[in-house]
Amino acid sequence: MPRTTLARNAAPVAQELRAWAWTGGQRDGKLRLCGCKTVAGTMFQDKDCFERFAVLIVGAAILGVSAIGLPQVAAVGGVAVAATELWARVRGKAQSDAPKVVARLSAALRDEWDTWGKTSSQADENLRASARASFEAVIDRLNLDPDALVGQRLNAQAVADLALSRAAAVFPEAYANTDPKNATARLTRKFLHDVTLRAYGFLLNDAEFVNGIAPALWRGVLGQLDRVEATHNRIEEKIDALALSQREKEGLLVEVATLKAKLGTTQSMILTFLEDIRQRAVQPDQITAELFRIAGEWRSLGERIDALPRSQNLTPELNRLRDQAQAAYEAEDQTRALDLWTQIEVAEEKALNSVLAHQREVADEVARRTDGVINAKAAKRNLYATQSNVAETVRLTVEIVQLGLAKGGSLFAELHAEWQRWHERGRDKGLNFDLEVSVDVARAALDHAANGVERSKGNNLLGAALSILGERQGREDQLKAAISAFRAALIEQNKDLVPEAWAITQSNLGNALRTLGELRHDLDLLEEAITAYRAALKEQARDQVPLDWARTQNNLGNALRTLGERRGSPEFLEQAVNSYGAALIEYTQDHMPWEWAGTQNNLGNALASLGEMLHRIDLLEQAVIAYHAALSERTQERVPLDWAMTMANKAILHLSLHRMSNDPTNLELARQAAIEARDTFEKHSTTAYADQLAPTVDEINRRLSASP
Repeated sequence: MPRTTLARNAAPVAQELRAWAWTGGQRDGKLRLCGCKTVAGTMFQDKDCFERFAVLIVGAAILGVSAIGLPQVAAVGGVAVAATELWARVRGKAQSDAPKVVARLSAALRDEWDTWGKTSSQADENLRASARASFEAVIDRLNLDPDALVGQRLNAQAVADLALSRAAAVFPEAYANTDPKNATARLTRKFLHDVTLRAYGFLLNDAEFVNGIAPALWRGVLGQLDRVEATHNRIEEKIDALALSQREKEGLLVEVATLKAKLGTTQSMILTFLEDIRQRAVQPDQITAELFRIAGEWRSLGERIDALPRSQNLTPELNRLRDQAQAAYEAEDQTRALDLWTQIEVAEEKALNSVLAHQREVADEVARRTDGVINAKAAKRNLYATQSNVAETVRLTVEIVQLGLAKGGSLFAELHAEWQRWHERGRDKGLNFDLEVSVDVARAALDHAANGVERSKGNNLLGAALSILGERQGREDQLKAAISAFRAALIEQNKDLVPEAWAITQSNLGNALRTLGELRHDLDLLEEAITAYRAALKEQARDQVPLDWARTQNNLGNALRTLGERRGSPEFLEQAVNSYGAALIEYTQDHMPWEWAGTQNNLGNALASLGEMLHRIDLLEQAVIAYHAALSERTQERVPLDWAMTMANKAILHLSLHRMSNDPTNLELARQAAIEARDTFEKHSTTAYADQLAPTVDEINRRLSASP
């Protein structure tokens, strides 16, 4: 097949190189300069600096071959190698001649550069010092790409021009200004240009370099070039063997060149890949894609081998496999490299399984020990709980929760769950100690709240526990603290963003305000509670959140009932009855027995107060029915305090019926209910409830004493 453009260009280059090597011609290369110190008035006094610069210039003279594709001489995939590195590679070709050339070039630089500074048309020492300073600042960044030096038959003048162009790109502040009226800029540019021109020109005129070192170097270069051309011919032969049209073959040759440029794939590996494609009879339209895929995987394999870390004690054999795989890859032994990588994967998987097994053993042991510590702390906590030591009980509860987090979870969420257990037990079983613990657990949760949502929840937990505790113990300070907590929760809640949560907090705030209003006999607080409930109901649509709506209706009924009783207003009491009736639409005994029973109790209270106010026995009898309904769910065994409160309400109701009817049966029923309620209150240390019931018990006893 005919050679491609790339192949046709290779022959003249080879011919030029041969002619240069055997006739002593010249060829230009790539220049990379290094930093050299200067002193005012004299250029480059440091002898070592001259030698370093001389070595760089020598290297630049031979770097031009890099773009021909000779990685051992200059670069791989178009990436330039510094001149010093190249010189280090080729010094062995003329051990005796190389130092002589470098020494002569250094001496020439010392003699001529100082002369340049004195004979320059710019006699101002300050300008010359500025030019030298700029040169010192830019030389570490000068890096002329080989492609800019090769194939143009460059001379010293061209190299100096390229150096100046590169300096303008990397240090524009000093070298990009071409204004001829700017003396500093003009001299700075001229200094760099002349330094490079003199050094490079001197080298190319040095007979020892041209006749001694360079020919020895080019002979090695040409040997490599011959091998490159031979490999290229073999690639063409492989492509000829594929079932492709002439146009497809020429296109594939271009792709091969692209592959070398983009992935740095060597020609020998391309030969291997093409042979693999031929043997597998890859479809013609897939050959290019398959070639790039194989080359990409080969390069990726090398990167994975390089990235493989040195193993620790768990995988000692990996060091040996890694070194062998790297050697096989560098030798382009595809079969061995892949085999060694497979061994590495097997060894890594074995090591990983060993680590995972050990990790599981450690995790199991940690879990066992953690459980042991948790159990010990739980036993100690129970001991403190029997002593009613709230502080130690809470401290150990928080520590237990933190230890449990080793199994996963959020500290706030786990404290919330712990609060739920203590709070429900204290609320339903009438255990004030448990409620006190829930108060401090809520405070601990607040301390660990990570955001506004958690702070809002934490304040709601705190307020809920304080509200119930304040109501039971008749403590204004606790109720005030509850009100503050609910208001703090509202600060974190945006009604527009979380209307349902905001409405629940408003309802909870109403509960605390109502309880404090009842305790203080403060009608203003009761009205504030009603305002809070009605604000909540504006955001709670029955069809969207029926249970929240029913709960707020029940709470609103409580506030209206208390306000009606204090003001002697049947209208408020009738509104309360209506609110309870609305709540019972959603609170059914089958689906919500607990809430249904509580609302029935509240309805009985409103009917009893309205019946007493209007002197209507029918309303009092309806209240009796409501209390009996409540007691069907509020049993002494399940919820002793709630049962006792309904029994107290029943005692007051039967006393009212006795007053109206003078029926001794009602008095006896009142006495029995009052005694049972009082005993339960005293048993559970709910003195506020017992105190509230005391006047009723006294009246019952007086009436019994007065009976015949």
